[in-house]
Amino acid sequence: MTVLDPTLTCAQPLAVNVRVGTAAVMADSSHLAKLAAAIPGTPITARWPWLAASVAKPAATEQPWVISVRAGEELVAAAVLLDDASGSVLRTTLAGTAEEHRGALLAVDDRSAGRLGVAVADALMGELREFTIGPVHQGPAVAALLEQLSVGVIVDEVAVPVVHADPSVPIGMSHGVARTLRKAANRMATDRVHSEIAVIERGREITAMLPMLESISRDRDIAGGRPSPLDDPYRRRLWQRRVLSLAAADVLRLAMLRLNGQLAAYVLGIEDGVSYRVLEGRYVARWARYAPGRVLEAAVLDAAVGSEDLTMLDWMTGIAPETLLAANDADALVVIRGRT
Repeated sequence: MTVLDPTLTCAQPLAVNVRVGTAAVMADSSHLAKLAAAIPGTPITARWPWLAASVAKPAATEQPWVISVRAGEELVAAAVLLDDASGSVLRTTLAGTAEEHRGALLAVDDRSAGRLGVAVADALMGELREFTIGPVHQGPAVAALLEQLSVGVIVDEVAVPVVHADPSVPIGMSHGVARTLRKAANRMATDRVHSEIAVIERGREITAMLPMLESISRDRDIAGGRPSPLDDPYRRRLWQRRVLSLAAADVLRLAMLRLNGQLAAYVLGIEDGVSYRVLEGRYVARWARYAPGRVLEAAVLDAAVGSEDLTMLDWMTGIAPETLLAANDADALVVIRGRT
């Protein structure tokens, strides 16, 4: 992990800068990556490989911008935002949080965090807009942001379910889910369906399978009676860029369940320090009798909680508890919404 000098913000005045446009944000990419790496616990969805997917090639109606706080030449706090001018009112969000993944107001210490929060509030108030900041963890930056905003806001609490790998604590699997897994195993045995699970860690091999994963994801949404986000060209390209960026960073993992030699379900996960984060999972409808999605999720969960290197499985977004395989805790976050 990169470590910044803790005396920086104490010894020097803090300077705020706002830079607008893709080129301006991309120019700060190495500094943003270094800053995120210096802050313990920064989730992958608030670090550069994830942010770059939204920033490098935004939609025609979107424009990224960055608010930075520097002590001398060193970046000590920053927020990357995205403006969307497609509607009647400008909409501003933290980059990378459109699907309710965690964002962050990055800062190395409380002083720089407070300065960043004030700077974000001032920037938001500079133009007529609707804004959504979050989900983010509470802290000095959020407190300063809320104190400085001169408009009414709504602060929603969001809980992202997680499973801690603690042998003394149950993983939080419901009786209904356990029953589904037993039924699936019995059906496979009765029907003589052979199951096999494989995990791919090489980024090149994962990206080669993108067309198949896209097809399964789209088909699953359609079978569930809902529109697929991958039918939208921009959202499909964003999904592709995220997968490519994570694969290039060597943190993406693809778990696959094959039934009788055919792909029945997949789970894309991210190894993020001591956390295993579940990015998405889909199953093929024709194998629904054997609950392949649940079976594969259970295998991924078992591997995560049984690993010597991992301490937590993270479901990444505030999924409805009744749809989860298991959870024994939640990560508390907030989302701040308002209109200037």
